[in-house]
Amino acid sequence: MFLFIKPAPNAQKKPVIVIVGSSVAKKATDRNLIRRRVRAIITPIAKAQKKSFVAIAKPEVKKALFRDLKLEIEKKLAAR
Repeated sequence: MFLFIKPAPNAQKKPVIVIVGSSVAKKATDRNLIRRRVRAIITPIAKAQKKSFVAIAKPEVKKALFRDLKLEIEKKLAAR
């Protein structure tokens, strides 16, 4: 389980908000990489569902491969 995903408040203009704290990755470049990956996966799904989501990264996401991350996110968002 790499992420905690919940619906965003209705007032949000962005389809995806990704939160990656310094406890997940110390370097900003690593945190930005995680943000870009998560945003790239969730944005098309959020636009198709016409919803907004907030994704909060857990420390395990740093070691996750893109395909594993994509499978988990698609599985979580398909249930919504």
